[in-house]
Amino acid sequence: MSFSVTSFLSKAETLGSLARKNKFSIQLIPPRATGLSTGKIDFLCKKATLPARTSATTEHRMYGYALSVPYETTYENVTLSFHEVNNFEVRKFFETWMEYINPQDTYNINYYDKYKSEIKIYVYDDVISEPDPSRASYSVTLIDAYPATLSSVDMDWGDMEFLEFDVDISYLQWRSSASQ
Repeated sequence: MSFSVTSFLSKAETLGSLARKNKFSIQLIPPRATGLSTGKIDFLCKKATLPARTSATTEHRMYGYALSVPYETTYENVTLSFHEVNNFEVRKFFETWMEYINPQDTYNINYYDKYKSEIKIYVYDDVISEPDPSRASYSVTLIDAYPATLSSVDMDWGDMEFLEFDVDISYLQWRSSASQ
C-alpha cells in the first residue's frame, strides 16, 4: 500500500482538516480576593500547553504473569508562556497571585480554597480569524488552578528580542469540552 499525500489530506478534510497550533486563546480567572482583573492580559499568552492525563500503574500478579493496572490519574503542570509589556503588567499579575498564595513577609500559606481558580484554554479551527470562546472547536478547563512557578527572565544588553517568561500552572484536574 503506497502513501498518497492527496489521499491523506482528503481523509483529514473529512474530519474537519488538520488543526493548527497557533489558533488558541486563554482565559485567566484569578481568585476574587487577589483583586486582579479578569481578561486584562489573556491576549499576551504566546504559548500554552494542553494538559496531559496519565494513569499511574502498578503490577498485579495473577498466576505467574504480571498485569499492569491503573490505580490513579496523575496530572502534570501546564506551562503558559507570555509576552511582557513595558509596565510589566503580566509579571505583576502572577506575582500578585503568588504573593496572595504565600506572602513573603509571613510565609503563611493561604487556604487552598482562597487561591485556587480556573484557567481555560480554547482551540479554534482555521476559519476563525478572531478568538471567540463561543466558537472554539475544543476547550480545556483547568480546575482548582493556581500559578506554581514563575520563571526567571534573562536580561541581556546584546539581545533585542521581546521579553517572555513562563508560568507553570498546577491544578487538581481538567475537563475538556469533549467530557463536559
